[in-house]
Order: sequence, then structure tokens, then C-alpha cells
Amino acid sequence: MSKIIIGSLCTVVALGSFGLLIFVIKSLRAVDGGFGNLNLASKLLAIVLTIASLIGIATGGWFAFTNFTYKPAEKTEATEQLQAQIDKSKDGDKKYVQLIETSDYHTAGLGDLFNSYSKLGQTTIESLSGGSEKTKAFILRTVGRNLKSQEGLFTTQLKTLSGEVLKLDDGKDHLLFFADDSEYSATVLGLLHDRAKSSDGEKKLNYTIIFPTLDGTKIDQFFKANSSKIGTIEENSVVSIDSQPNQANLSIYSIATQEYHVTDLPSYVAIDKTGVVSLAGVGTIIDSEQKLTDWLNSAFYTKNKLYNEIERGVDKDKKGAASDSATTSSTETKSENKETTPTTSGTGGQ
Repeated sequence: MSKIIIGSLCTVVALGSFGLLIFVIKSLRAVDGGFGNLNLASKLLAIVLTIASLIGIATGGWFAFTNFTYKPAEKTEATEQLQAQIDKSKDGDKKYVQLIETSDYHTAGLGDLFNSYSKLGQTTIESLSGGSEKTKAFILRTVGRNLKSQEGLFTTQLKTLSGEVLKLDDGKDHLLFFADDSEYSATVLGLLHDRAKSSDGEKKLNYTIIFPTLDGTKIDQFFKANSSKIGTIEENSVVSIDSQPNQANLSIYSIATQEYHVTDLPSYVAIDKTGVVSLAGVGTIIDSEQKLTDWLNSAFYTKNKLYNEIERGVDKDKKGAASDSATTSSTETKSENKETTPTTSGTGGQ
């Protein structure tokens, strides 16, 4: 109900109460001897009507005044973020459009990519990064990229060691786990293995382990040493240098470093049902079942994905601008055609 309607009703109550008070006063004046000559019942009735009319005048007048003079509360940053989240949820069914150009994901400064997000998105990135600058940079370089983009800069099919062809744009959720043979990789893979065994239906976890640097012998040794935790090599979907044939001179190593900007191992990338990269991480920022649950919810199951918080593309005037010091080291900014060697995340992704 609008403030005007409420104010109008309160005004009617106040005026009606005022009229009742006048009626009581006139009635008492019309009685010979006034109030003193009334019997007990009449006196009580007069008192009750007088009190009721005064209360009606006071409350009706007050609420009429407050409603007619109502001003909305000033917006704070917290209320603006809450309203933005509500609006995003209402628009959750709208088709995502990639606003940041694919070339900018490769070459733009991390600060410029960060500024492409809403305030809510920036806060979410900080939270999801868990204090890891590497994860923050990885998120900025990958989240929001569309595999179905007409630019065609993503490899959409991977061949596993078992000979299966994995299609990343098949309308299913996919988790790509870029691994080495470190304890960090084994820790996160153990959590993923347990989750995959216990999940089914719409929330069935599909993850693929990609070894961009290890040869077959080291991969076999890794699985034999950790099979009780991560399962056997036959149980897993595994892509390696040996299984993935070079396509147009693009090896699995190049796919990891050039297409996904993997610089540290382990790293992981979530691709949702729409074929859009929805989340990324480095090291062991998901080192418990609860953290894994929260991460998967943000990546696949929440209605408002992180990429929906991208409000604009990179400012053309700022492309190639010098400094990313507010976000991360400038050494983490890489050219599209420059290969880098993924290194073991010796600090767990921090």
C-alpha cells in the first residue's frame, strides 16, 4: 500500500476523531448543568469518547504527517550490493553475453579486468580467492570466457588415456583439474574423488585430470602411490601429453598455458552447462569437504554466477596501461602467444 493511501486514511481517522470530540463537547453543553448532572453511565461514555477522540486525533495526525513526509532511506554500499544481488537473481535466466573480449583476457592488465566487475563481483572475487593472489589472477584471466565464442580460441574436445573424447561444450558441467604429482594435487583430487562417488543426478560431479607436464611413467607412479585416495588411473578421466594429439601445433601443454593461463599446478577450472568458465582456483584453496562444497556451489549451482557480475569490457583507452600493482605482480601478465612453464604450487596456491 502506498504512503499516500496510508496517509490519506490516517487523515480521515484524525478528522473523524476531531469531529467526535466536537460532538461530545456540544452534547455536554446541551445538557442542563453540564457534565456534573450526568448519571454514571453517561459520564463514563463521555470520558471514553473524549479519550478515544483525542487518541484518534493524535495518532491519525502523526501517521498522516509521517507518511506524507516520508523519504526513502539513504542507500549505503551494503544496501546497493544487496539490491544488485536481488536484481541479478531476477535476471538469472537471461542469456549470458561475453563482455570482455577474448584477446583482453590474454593481454589486458589484471587491474583493468578486475574493474570490469561490479562492486559485488569484486567483493566475491576477493572472498573466493581466499587471500591467494594466484587464484585471484587465475579467476580474472578465465572466468566469463565462453567456449562457444565465435572467436573460436578454445579447444572444446580432449582425448583421454582410455580413448574417450571429452566434449566440453556438451551441455554438462565440467571441472578441469590441471595436476602434477605433488601432494597438493593428491589432496584436492582425493576430495574430488570422494565427492564424485557420493554425488549423482543433476549434481553428479564430472572432473577430468589433465597432466600438462608429466610423461606416462610419472603419471602411473602418481596413481599407484595415491590410488587409495584418488582412485586408480582406470577409474579416472585422464588427459596427458600422450593421450591428447597435437592439433594445429596445439599440445595439451599449450592448451594449459595459452588457453587457460595455467602458471601453477595444481590449478582447476569450472565450465558450466552453458559452456562458460564459471570459476577457477589454484593450489589447495579447497582443502576440506566444506570448502569444496562451497566452491562447487559457486561454480555450478548458484543462480547468480560470478561472470554475471561482469558489467563492462576493458576500457579501450586503458588497454596495455602500465600498472597492475594494486592487484598483482606485473610478472603474472602474459602475452597470448608466450608459453610459460606451470610450476608446482609450493605454497598451496597462496
